Parts: sequence; C-alpha cells; structure tokens
Amino acid sequence: MQNHAISSRLARGPQVPVPSATSPGPTVRGLNRKKRCKGMTLLEIILALAIFGGAVAVIGEVSRLGLRSAADARDMTQALLIADTIMAELRIGIRTLEPVFDAAVTSEEFVDTDAADPDWAVGALWLYSIDTAMLDDNGLTAVAVTVTRQQSIAPVPVSVRLVRWIVDPEVEQAEIDAAAEAAEMLM
Repeated sequence: MQNHAISSRLARGPQVPVPSATSPGPTVRGLNRKKRCKGMTLLEIILALAIFGGAVAVIGEVSRLGLRSAADARDMTQALLIADTIMAELRIGIRTLEPVFDAAVTSEEFVDTDAADPDWAVGALWLYSIDTAMLDDNGLTAVAVTVTRQQSIAPVPVSVRLVRWIVDPEVEQAEIDAAAEAAEMLM
C-alpha cells in the first residue's frame, strides 16, 4: 500500500502553483518585493529629515540655555565678589559705615581690561548700596550691602544682598583706646 502512494506521487510530478487571474504568479510577486527593498521611499526620507531637524532644534535650544545660564552664573559671582569686598572694607574700616544708595563701583580690581565682552570690562556697570542699622549701644551694627547690575545693560536683572552684623570700627577703636588709657593709669 505504501508503494502505491509513492508511485502515484511520482507520476504526478512536482507540484507547481498555477497563477490565477486574480493574483500574479510567485515570480512577479518576488520581483516586486525586490524592487521595493532596493531604496527608500520619499515618505521615509521626509520623515527622517523631520526627525533630524527636530533633534537639531532641540540641541540648539539646550545649548542656548546653557550659555545663558553660564552668563547668569558669571554675573552673580561677580556681584557676590563685589559685595563681599565692600563688606570686608567696611569691617576693617577702609570704608565708613555710612548709608550709600546706588553708587557706581569704581574700584580697579573689578574692572577687567582683558575681557572679550566690553560690557563686562566696565566696572561702572555695577551699582552698590549700603544700609546700616544700629542694633545696640555697644556698637553692634547690621550692615547690608546690595550690588546690582544697571538695568540698561543687563537683560536679566542681577542683584545680590549680603547682610552681616559687625562691630562699628569707631566704637571698637574707642574701647581699645579706653583700655590702653586704663592700663597706663595702673602703671
């Protein structure tokens, strides 16, 4: 019985699909597929360009924000250095503890003559204010130093306020003189 089934298959020959009227043969289908796989369609190219353009726009915006943040940090650091220097000058008595309002910074150490940006090189672009308030009779004074960038120059306002309690150098000197006088009297 097995021999009969094998012989009937061999008699029929290899089975080749016959193309019908509704579908092209396997050869035509295979040729169409090969032609389509050789290149990219216009739609795929347009989509790739749109994705690439969007990525470039996002990277450009991120780099712009990074540069702006770096400039803001530079300005804040410069303002803090100016405020700290003015506070140190007040503490050691180089400047008097008198209120000042929006005076231009003219100190040479804040003027960078080698700066690439001419606005950054001019020290007069920074303004400072000094506010004082006596806290007690022993000469303890609250000192507030505020440094701001002139509004006409800076697109983003930069302002730093530094507050410290210090002993008035005049009161401190008077106490030192009184102690020295008392020591002389004892000798």
